[in-house]
Amino acid sequence: MTDPGNTSNTLGASTHGQDEDQRSSEDASKQKSFEELTRPLFFAGQMLTEDDLTTLVTWVRNKRWLASLRQGWGVVRGLELSADKDATINIGPGHAVTANGDDVVVPKAHVEDLSKACGSDTSCVVDLVLRYDEKSFRPTRGLRPPSPHSAQDSTCGSVNGEGGGGGDCHDSRMAEKYRVDVRPVSGEGDLPDWKEWKKRYEEAVRPLQKAIDDKFPADIPVNKRRDWLKAVMPKPPHRYAFLPLAVEQAEMSERNCLELLLWIVLEQIDRLVRGPVPPEQAGDVRLGRVWLTRPNDQSLWKIHDIRTTRPYRTLFGSPTKPAPSGQTNLTEILGGDMDEIDGVLAQHGVTVSEWVEWVPETNQKLKQMFANAPCAEKGALVRLSYIQSNLSQVPKGRRWIVGMTNLVKEG
Repeated sequence: MTDPGNTSNTLGASTHGQDEDQRSSEDASKQKSFEELTRPLFFAGQMLTEDDLTTLVTWVRNKRWLASLRQGWGVVRGLELSADKDATINIGPGHAVTANGDDVVVPKAHVEDLSKACGSDTSCVVDLVLRYDEKSFRPTRGLRPPSPHSAQDSTCGSVNGEGGGGGDCHDSRMAEKYRVDVRPVSGEGDLPDWKEWKKRYEEAVRPLQKAIDDKFPADIPVNKRRDWLKAVMPKPPHRYAFLPLAVEQAEMSERNCLELLLWIVLEQIDRLVRGPVPPEQAGDVRLGRVWLTRPNDQSLWKIHDIRTTRPYRTLFGSPTKPAPSGQTNLTEILGGDMDEIDGVLAQHGVTVSEWVEWVPETNQKLKQMFANAPCAEKGALVRLSYIQSNLSQVPKGRRWIVGMTNLVKEG
């Protein structure tokens, strides 16, 4: 094997034409999950094993991931995009952090041919995505006697790097690399992550369609309504701690049932908004979107436009939820306190023009209110709907945001 420290293509490899011996770690882009942190302790005379050192590395990587949750992720510095020639693009040196907390370093300019991702048409749109990758190297023999079935490799170095050795052969270093993905975009509309996010939003509000299909609560016997609500209520833990008690104790009137259904949907939406990054995006750092054109299908592709602003580029910081092009996703305001929302919207250049109290009437109106995730352009005027709960289990004196309607755009 080659020592990555001595090659010109050390920490970078394109997804197109990668070397046969490159091994991408399956764990590099997997979504991380919370687990108890364990770090090794050391003392004089201790014999260190691979388990001790691996535990130390795992602890450091988990701490780095937790730091990314506090500080954010995305492009930290550099990684500027510029047209090179025809359909090739230049990615400048720089540093990014993935949602998993992995540092991705591009040590020198990287040139990527975009034409391979384009079809037979005369226009093409692609997204450039940076991902963390790994490659092990420097095979070394250990001190332990080799296992009966281990392969004897004369090229494997000894524990001091001078050849020979008597133990099994293992790679002793892991190079932290990067990979560039070129992803075709069908049309010039929504980003793929917004389309995926919309699907998750539709899944979160699915109980509303079930209520319409089952004609809940009107056609459900009173003594069966509680069971119906329990069946669609998400499992704990709950952001709205009062929800399980309310479902268990509230009178099953039609109004109360519709309000409880509202809280169940708000709980589902909250999990979407505040939940982990979707697994398919956990290792992604979006660098930008590129438009390519050509006069006819026999001509060479040429770069027409490059955009590296949000939402086409993931800038370092607290992540923003996906939204249609030119808009901001404001779903986080749902279920919030009316007295705290003005400041949140002002940060996005959105002004509240009207406040309307919402009263549960029918499941159809409830579904209509959640038909689309709240999104708005900068400068928009919006109407916010709020509810003052009729349930004794819900904290009193608060006005909860349950819907947003776009009115007009200023100017």
